[in-house]
Amino acid sequence: MKKIFFILLISLFISTVYADEHELCLTQALLPDLINQMQQAKSKINMTFVFPQKISCRNKIYFSDIDINRNGYTINIDSTKTCHGTKVCHVGHLQAEQSAYPSIYYDRQDNAITWPVHLKNQVLGYFTPSHAMGDFWPAQLQWRQNFVLYTLSWNLEALNAKKNLIEMANSMIV
Repeated sequence: MKKIFFILLISLFISTVYADEHELCLTQALLPDLINQMQQAKSKINMTFVFPQKISCRNKIYFSDIDINRNGYTINIDSTKTCHGTKVCHVGHLQAEQSAYPSIYYDRQDNAITWPVHLKNQVLGYFTPSHAMGDFWPAQLQWRQNFVLYTLSWNLEALNAKKNLIEMANSMIV
């Protein structure tokens, strides 16, 4: 009886952790400073700032940092306030580049590891799963809209990465 109870308890724990890991939550609740940062950054570049309305709920709060260059912007999302995109504490990012195009990635055997995916409003996206090739690369989804290439990259469990990235991207597409 103890063994069955222990197995049930472990199963419940694993399913609870798994659900929290892959659930998407409202961005505003997890990134309270992002809207203010985007409004301040708007004056520095002639582009519309967008970000997913939902993101992974792995942490209960995240920290954002916006980098602007002449072609666009990158919004880094980190688990600590002083991370600023460093790999060890970096959770994900959204990059927007004017007049850029999606990249197709290949493995060491020259097989494409980037696949086309359909996003809402007939937008075509390109999904690349997380992979190790000299370094570890998190899953990413790229798409073009209004002459801007959006690259959404996030550290997600491989099993749900495609589904979650598509849902995150669809929350941005108008």
